[in-house]
Formats: sequence, structure tokens, C-alpha cells
Amino acid sequence: MLEDKTLTMCQDVTPNTSEGKKIMYAITWDETGTRMIQVGIEPVRLLNEVKQTFECMKQKKNIIA
Repeated sequence: MLEDKTLTMCQDVTPNTSEGKKIMYAITWDETGTRMIQVGIEPVRLLNEVKQTFECMKQKKNIIA
């Protein structure tokens, strides 16, 4: 990943030691390739966001069809 800045990495669920929550982390390079960006999200929240995204896509498909 340090040599190929097109890569993005996602980690399995791990405990966040400071808050005691289970978190999933993802890391990628910024647009300029000078900094790495890490984001953490609770798996339940991620699942809810994915479900909401698919619902929006289904609704838009029905509107267009």
C-alpha cells in the first residue's frame, strides 16, 4: 500500500481500546497521495448505512423505470 497508492484497505471488526466499542477501520490515500486517511465505523452503523443506500437506489430505479 505504501508503494501502490491506488490500494485501499479494510480491517475486520476490532475492539476500540479507548471506548470499548467494536469498530471497523478503513484506510486509503488522499487525492494527492501525500496523506493516508483512516476512518472507523461501528459495524451496526455501517450495515444501516448500506441498507439505506440500497433502499434509495431501489426507489430511484422505480422512479426512472
